Amino acid sequence: MIVRALDSNDDWTFGQSKANYLNYNPAIAQCIQTRVSSFIGNCYFDMAAGVDWFNFLAGSKSQLALELAVSAVILNTYGVIGVNQISVLLDRNRNISIVYNVTTIFPGSVSSSLLILTDELGNILTDENGNPLLG
Repeated sequence: MIVRALDSNDDWTFGQSKANYLNYNPAIAQCIQTRVSSFIGNCYFDMAAGVDWFNFLAGSKSQLALELAVSAVILNTYGVIGVNQISVLLDRNRNISIVYNVTTIFPGSVSSSLLILTDELGNILTDENGNPLLG
């Protein structure tokens, strides 16, 4: 598995030949992060892809439903064969923190964390282009 590496703004990287690509577990980790931070209905060619973040952060308070939704997105990522551990925490400021560990088709496992930032009303903070801010 090979994917183009993303920079800190989630833009493709260029100009460094093979260094602009990720393979094996780092590629899977990047795919997981991209898929988990995606909003359902935001991808025109796959409207079911992503997580229903607006409802989970603004309305639904079910911790189990949120963990299951994030787990399903992770498990359906190419190269992931099992979710070993997942923790989804919503803090008082309605920021969500996701920590996970997965088994992949490659030796070893992938562990990472993701923080989605929201305002005091639970609205997801975005940049000027409407992309979610990640911490």
